[in-house]
Amino acid sequence: PSIQRGIEYLIRTQNADGSWTEDETTGTGFPSVFYLKYDIYRNTWPLLALATYQKALERKHYENNDHLNSRVNGTAPHLATVVAAR
Repeated sequence: PSIQRGIEYLIRTQNADGSWTEDETTGTGFPSVFYLKYDIYRNTWPLLALATYQKALERKHYENNDHLNSRVNGTAPHLATVVAAR
């Protein structure tokens, strides 16, 4: 549930151009003197999280279809060729 909420948050807060807004400072520098802002972080980490989640969903979908997977990978090799071509 917490992962799902995090993914929903990322999707909900994504800008129309695909980026995310970051108003906070991402690096400390010297507190009360200067702060660093790593502009790439605001897009890199959300994209990495979304890609990792997507990959996990694909793997889970594949594992949940064992009855189909055995046919594609074993007893029906011609289907494996069709699937691999996609």
